[in-house]
Amino acid sequence: INAEYGEKNRTEFSLWQQMFSTVGFKLFRKWGTQVPKNQRIKNWKIIKGDKVMVVNGDHKGKTGEVLKIFGKKNLVLIKDVNKRKRAINKEQKEKMKKENPEDHVPLFYQTESPIHVSNVALIDPSNGKATKVKFMYTEKGKRVRVSKFSGTVIEKPTIPVEHRKSREMGPKDTPSDDVLRRTFDDLTLNPLFNVSRMHKEREYVEPNVG
Repeated sequence: INAEYGEKNRTEFSLWQQMFSTVGFKLFRKWGTQVPKNQRIKNWKIIKGDKVMVVNGDHKGKTGEVLKIFGKKNLVLIKDVNKRKRAINKEQKEKMKKENPEDHVPLFYQTESPIHVSNVALIDPSNGKATKVKFMYTEKGKRVRVSKFSGTVIEKPTIPVEHRKSREMGPKDTPSDDVLRRTFDDLTLNPLFNVSRMHKEREYVEPNVG
């Protein structure tokens, strides 16, 4: 009886251990690698689209473009830097088979992994070398990034319109025509719209010029 009871306890413990290990791993992937709020970088000198150079670590000397910034983890994702081999899951395999049924589906693929921002430095556009950066203000009051070694201004990269996220108009969004429309009289500051509480209909009222 004791042997059967012991085996039953072992099986129950192994099941609970597997369940909590999977849940704990998912929570660790989501929250465990985050940096405490008092240790996060507040004023980021590196933004998406910057050309940077790795100054420490295994990939020292490599350059690339910043693809993504992880503000809660103080990490940076750089193009063609710190590539790792990852397995293709079932969903990706099915998607690839639907797109190209005749082609062979690989088992692994290579993708970039983020590195810590302390191992990265901006590239000075005047000499192409890694440099430290400080914030300064122009005569018009615009804050710019300036190289500490050469004093050249490092402009922020402009994101192309194609790469910007486009969002469809929702039911609670204000149309652009209503945003640009004049809603009050300049002289009397009276509203030009009468809002009906019962029907919630908006009627346009012409202003009294005389």
